[in-house]
Amino acid sequence: MFVEMGTDRIHHGFWKFLDPGHRGYEKGNRFEHAIREYYKYLDRELGELLTLIDDDTVVLIVSDHGAKKMDGGICINEWLLQNGYLTLKHMPSSPTAIDKCEVDWSKTIAWSEGGYYARLFINVKGREPEGVVDPKDYEQLRSELAEQIAAIPDHNGQPIGTKVHKPQALYRNLNNIPPDLLIYFGDPARFTRLTMIPARMTPITRKTAF
Repeated sequence: MFVEMGTDRIHHGFWKFLDPGHRGYEKGNRFEHAIREYYKYLDRELGELLTLIDDDTVVLIVSDHGAKKMDGGICINEWLLQNGYLTLKHMPSSPTAIDKCEVDWSKTIAWSEGGYYARLFINVKGREPEGVVDPKDYEQLRSELAEQIAAIPDHNGQPIGTKVHKPQALYRNLNNIPPDLLIYFGDPARFTRLTMIPARMTPITRKTAF
């Protein structure tokens, strides 16, 4: 068994050169056929491998995920900070990951972790070590956050089709402490950036290369 990582990396680096629907696409660019040519190369390599095995050998070619265009990223913790849900004791002087920031938990209502999609956690009393949100206010607050986050626009003020889910609506069983909200920005044409950006470096929506 082996993993061909190139198909993943070339999608990340060259998608905008291929896809006319990507906002960074330029017709006739020098890399327009790079992804297609790479797949042709892989087909040739696989063909050579297949000549080396007998008819009793089963060959499986599988992928662990698909790919699509990405129009940018949303700094979710910056949004939470700007809207009063997250409080820091000191603002960083440069972009800093949330786990490297000094969070003031006594004033923090929610924070986020995660990668391509955001996992949002509410600072609930009795559940979190320094919880501040009364459990009786939990559902109202969770719905409020879901509605506001779903409405975050793009850099032109247009809706991006974000999907916000409560995990109970997606899974039959939940183990340990699941996120309170699962957020797919742009469903999910935009990924989640967990870096905390200083307030003077807004706007929230960032461009990305792929």
